[in-house]
Amino acid sequence: MRALGLTDTIFFNLGHRYITSIVVLEKPCDADRVLAGLQAVADAYPPLRERFVHVWPFFAAFPDRNFALENHVCTLIDPSVRDIETLVPVIEKARRTITSPSHSPWRVFILNPSPMDGQPDGDAGHPLSVVMFQFKHGLADAARSFQVLAAMGSDSAPPAPVCARDLPRLTRREFMALAESGSIDDGGLSVLQIGRRNLRRDQDPNGRLVHAAAGAIADPSLFSHESPLNGRIARTRLVRRRAGRRALGNHLETVAEAVAVGDEKPAQRRWRIPGLERAQSLPIARYVVAISPPPLARLLMRRWYSRFDAMVTMLPVPPKLSVGGAAVAGVFGVPPLSGRIPLMLVATACGDTHNLVIIPGTCFTGERASLHRRLHELLTRKGKAADKKAKPAGAAAPGAARRPAQAGTTA
Repeated sequence: MRALGLTDTIFFNLGHRYITSIVVLEKPCDADRVLAGLQAVADAYPPLRERFVHVWPFFAAFPDRNFALENHVCTLIDPSVRDIETLVPVIEKARRTITSPSHSPWRVFILNPSPMDGQPDGDAGHPLSVVMFQFKHGLADAARSFQVLAAMGSDSAPPAPVCARDLPRLTRREFMALAESGSIDDGGLSVLQIGRRNLRRDQDPNGRLVHAAAGAIADPSLFSHESPLNGRIARTRLVRRRAGRRALGNHLETVAEAVAVGDEKPAQRRWRIPGLERAQSLPIARYVVAISPPPLARLLMRRWYSRFDAMVTMLPVPPKLSVGGAAVAGVFGVPPLSGRIPLMLVATACGDTHNLVIIPGTCFTGERASLHRRLHELLTRKGKAADKKAKPAGAAAPGAARRPAQAGTTA
């Protein structure tokens, strides 16, 4: 047994919050090779073979003596998933279901791999092949999931101890029938892909994303705010942790950035906690969240998140990735939510495109198409020209890209 560090304890104490990474492949992958890569990662990263138990005031890690790869991986057969738009409902379902408490809190769904024994070959147009990674936030964050993705692309992975035909197999009907955790409190996600050549050049990638989030939430036709805007955008940055073997895979830190939101100066709220935006960096505040009962910890985090008008994350993806013998066409990151943030944007730079996951909060009252157009205007060079001419929002929607790079939205 070993006690976890303070940061990992905080995330475990927040309950069922999962980091989800969606890897879209250019062709059907080989499930056996995916298993070989996962086994190599599990051998190199011991926390993937551990269980985590709440031993007050912290969480403790125990070796999982019954660890087996087939307890964390399953294949999902859904021929109807042929583009991003039809994939979005599957992503929504995956992020709303919890992992088994009897194993280490991570899992992998292999969607539409190469035909296996007993699986029909299908027609000439193969369905979309996707690998979905999910980690409980205490175990890992988006940076760790991309490290796992890069490690799986190595050709030196040993043979998998279990064959793909022995994995649990789900159909779409069975997958959609999985019980939901009910911990998602947003308006659903959608995805958008923008070519890197079309992006604005006057700001760094993080600055472009912050600018786009501020411009979108200030649009009254898209968001109806019950409280005045604060003029603060939360963004994540990569930090190096020096907690030794007690640290897991959380290496992203949230920082506040003051921006101009709208034309007028935001009004001050009647009741506010001074310095609440810096609470994450205060050891006493982090310790209180770590040792509090889970409902209280979630309440404190919601209060902390309520100080931000939006939250953005920009993540670089390692170049020339392949998973299961198939080249990676795009990667999308889906974060957990701990409060009613008006807007959350996660962008991953993959090749010549930026893959954008858009998650508006419950105050979103507009249409998805309008939100996509507004973000496209703010992120691209055309949007910069439109800003100079002071024209209203209404630029054309992004052009069609490769087959896995279509815009999708939930109902």
